[in-house]
Amino acid sequence: MNATTGDVFWSSNSSKNEPAIVAQLLESGNLVLRRKDDTTQNYVWQSFDFPSDTLLPGMKLGWNLSTGTNRYITSWKDDNDPSPGDITFRLDNSGMPQFILRRGSETIYRSGPWNGIEFSGSIDWKTVYTRIFVYNNQELYYMNGVVDNLIITRLTVYPSGSVRQLILKQGGFSWTVMDSSMNDQCDDYGLCGANSICKTKSRPICECLYGFVPKSQSEWDVRDWSSGCVRRTPLSCLQDHIKFLKLGGVKLPDLLQFSLNKSMSLKECQAECLKNCSCMAYANSDIREGGSGCFMWFGDLIDIQEFSERKERYIYMRMAAAELSKYIQVYLRTEFEFFFYVGQMINQNIVLA
Repeated sequence: MNATTGDVFWSSNSSKNEPAIVAQLLESGNLVLRRKDDTTQNYVWQSFDFPSDTLLPGMKLGWNLSTGTNRYITSWKDDNDPSPGDITFRLDNSGMPQFILRRGSETIYRSGPWNGIEFSGSIDWKTVYTRIFVYNNQELYYMNGVVDNLIITRLTVYPSGSVRQLILKQGGFSWTVMDSSMNDQCDDYGLCGANSICKTKSRPICECLYGFVPKSQSEWDVRDWSSGCVRRTPLSCLQDHIKFLKLGGVKLPDLLQFSLNKSMSLKECQAECLKNCSCMAYANSDIREGGSGCFMWFGDLIDIQEFSERKERYIYMRMAAAELSKYIQVYLRTEFEFFFYVGQMINQNIVLA
């Protein structure tokens, strides 16, 4: 407020009428309004509930499910204009939680759903800072902290359309990027189109899921994968004509058309998917203690990414029985040729020795 004119430059927008209120800037960077005689964290208002483009240690990104408050971060309009831009990073609560990065209403990155241990397509956790995820009936939020008090960390969303975790060591003058939402091309949402998988270590990086072929081969030939893939063999609704292919080490498809039952076993999940002609795939929603819960996907499968080092992330894809038989034959032939080749090399080495 301008002391001379009385003009208000900024207001906390708190509707509470409280006597003896003081403002305090905490060491954490949180600006709070509290009762003068109250030293607890029962604040009348706090800036941490209204983040801008940056998440600091101790700030919550996510939901207060009791009040409906949703805390998320919004980019600047551009690098020189701090007014709100169109890039947002938030914790989505549709089905199982997952981080979503959007440009306006368009999704440009997602972490994959929470599986009880981590987000199924999340970046690796670093040891220089901690990540806390709370999911209960009252709250759903993510928060980071520091392991070493000599290190400062922040999570910032940028106008360019990325989210980066940065650290600054004591005495340092520049921030170091530790993690980013866009570590490689496969992090680009839906890059390979429907019913495909993105493999960072392959060339080309996009492949149709087994049993599918490019919808437009001419587009795929010039590395335009946006049209995605379609089934090579149409599915029958007869249960004895249907099998499921187990695919491991993947970020689960986006939760666009899906159902979730947290109490089902994997066997029960398979039975439900088999009974529903529209069910294209199923998976455990929680991978802890052998797995529990049931995800079922309907329609196209979007934004699947391979993580070869994380084989415990399984999805079971609905396939025509004839297609699965072809897959088994190809797999067995490939394995036989590999072992035959290795056996030849061993024999040659023995002879040469």
